[in-house]
Amino acid sequence: MPEYKYRILPVENDLEAVENRKSCARANVGRAFLFLTIVVLTLLVIFVSISDVSFDYGFDKIDLIALSEDIRPIGSHIEELWRAYKLPKVLTYNCNAFIDNDNGVMEKYAKNGRIRLEKDVEVAMDCASIRRRVMGNNPYPKIRSFAIARNVYESYALQEAFLSFSYHPDNSYCFALSKNATSKFSKKIRRLEQCFPNIYLLNKTYEFDSAGHYQDIAHFGCLERLREKKQWSHVFFLQNDDLLLYTPEEISEISKILGDASGYYGGDEMLLSTLHSNTWLKIGGQPKIPCAFPDFVRWTHWNYESEKKCLSKKRRHGVCLVGVEYLNQLSKTNRLVANKVKMDFDFGAVMCVGEYLHKISTGARKRDIDKNFYQNLPQVRQLHEKNFKC
Repeated sequence: MPEYKYRILPVENDLEAVENRKSCARANVGRAFLFLTIVVLTLLVIFVSISDVSFDYGFDKIDLIALSEDIRPIGSHIEELWRAYKLPKVLTYNCNAFIDNDNGVMEKYAKNGRIRLEKDVEVAMDCASIRRRVMGNNPYPKIRSFAIARNVYESYALQEAFLSFSYHPDNSYCFALSKNATSKFSKKIRRLEQCFPNIYLLNKTYEFDSAGHYQDIAHFGCLERLREKKQWSHVFFLQNDDLLLYTPEEISEISKILGDASGYYGGDEMLLSTLHSNTWLKIGGQPKIPCAFPDFVRWTHWNYESEKKCLSKKRRHGVCLVGVEYLNQLSKTNRLVANKVKMDFDFGAVMCVGEYLHKISTGARKRDIDKNFYQNLPQVRQLHEKNFKC
């Protein structure tokens, strides 16, 4: 048998060795964890920078605007739109004066040059920049949600401004594109769908024209898509140049008054009013008693005579274009939508409406909703009166 020799070490040396080995192990684990963290963060940064990925996020939990390269403090959506679209500082632009119907200020503004914006103006189209322009630092109180189905064919900046004025995380938005829309415009609209979880774009495109063809079909396509998504109380069927005149909070209040009642358009959108009014069709949601229901949705100044009879002195297809001259009327109307606005005619009027709505939302200006007007609509009264008569 071989002879083995053993060396007996003091106990304290054994304990010291054990502690040294434990310290080394802890240090190795720490270095490994730090290395792994650096690798994961590096891959995440590379992934975000390459794909500009859109997250299905909760608006009250994470601020993805922080991913933007723009490190400025985030302003209101109105401020962000002014900066991004580099709108000129026109000395005669005075939104409060326009709303208050100051003729002298409006005349100077129109004479010295309205604020106009070209249709193909370029802005940053990464999701963080888009969210900055649409959402800003706006608070979003809980509301009775609604949906917007909009047919579009041009003027991305106008569409983004419209979205910004009416945006709320609880709402749902659907766009239907014209076949004649440029590829650049189409890509920008599609970007909205990629950047927001409550915005949808139909894959199919439509042959829209000034005669109103395919408008209703596209709206129904959006309606079908919207029904598959979030819950909402009412839906607006809008076209490219329709401007919403009320804040999401105000529309929420009006929606509560309307209940199951609906509004509809006339003119080139006759299908919906026909389906709604002809009770012999026996379609769900129709009125029990047919009446001449007033249209409380769309405000339009029709004028087939002369442009001089338009307050803005400009018209298109028999409709006066909205300029600052109409803003006092629009601030008081019970109609919910105005048509028609054009960004290359008076984008200042559009931005003033957005500014006015933002001030109402923040309490800087006050506007009382005419609840009696909506409560006394025949389509609302018949829901609550047992012996209803037109």
